Amino acid sequence: GLAATLHLGNVSFDPKTTEASGDKACAISTLDGAARPALNAVASTLELPEENGTELLENILLRYELKAAGNTYIKEHDVDTAEKCRDAIAKAMYGRIFDLVVAGLGDSMRSSGGTAHYIGVLDIFGFESFERNDLEQLLINFANESLQSTFNRAVLIAERALYVDEGLDIPGLVHVDNETNEACVELIGDKRVSILAQLDEATQTNKTDDFFCRSLHSKLGGKPHFIPPHKKDLKDTFIIAHYAHNVKYSVGNFVMKNSDMVPEGLNDLLENQALLFMEAAAV
Repeated sequence: GLAATLHLGNVSFDPKTTEASGDKACAISTLDGAARPALNAVASTLELPEENGTELLENILLRYELKAAGNTYIKEHDVDTAEKCRDAIAKAMYGRIFDLVVAGLGDSMRSSGGTAHYIGVLDIFGFESFERNDLEQLLINFANESLQSTFNRAVLIAERALYVDEGLDIPGLVHVDNETNEACVELIGDKRVSILAQLDEATQTNKTDDFFCRSLHSKLGGKPHFIPPHKKDLKDTFIIAHYAHNVKYSVGNFVMKNSDMVPEGLNDLLENQALLFMEAAAV
């Protein structure tokens, strides 16, 4: 499964036009000599049917069904869409492998007796701020904000409340304001009106990054922690006042990176295999 994911990343595409309408389309690259062998390796690793497995996988990467007015039409991806489709499949495969590894570790650690083995993992997110900050940095910093908020509640605020309840007069005991940090967490991740909510809306309605950025400034402007950039940067930039420091984010790839729609035909292709998609991915 991991090998299939790596091979899939080596599948590239050449542009072409459709014979019937002249629309943009693409094909598995012949200019890149590694593309076709990589596609064959993916089909082989996932144990797709030898007679047509590669052809079926290629069809999923290059074409899609469009249903309109009760009819079904076969449309072709251009290079950009095919690459997005390839990357979405790779991410889904890797995600399932990760889930299987975690589930397998959990099963192996369970014990029917009174004592069980134990593995503890503490993963501290590193705050990121680069010259250009994209969706990855936003998500990492959102995790940081959430972790900081949890730490404030579970350690600082809880301990302070305990001291006060017990009447302990501790010199230098200061009030910890968690509301400021919580406001930043809500700005990014609130389910109703937030940066991620606006991003999901733009993704689901096939809007552009320009639309996404405009909607942020329109709906979130004036909220705490949402800092307006210079007027010349309004169309592609937003700034968040994180607990660590202010970070400027540049849109342009947000919607694309949030669009991980796995093609419908993929699971149909794999569901009848001996190992199934989930099991094949773990091999």
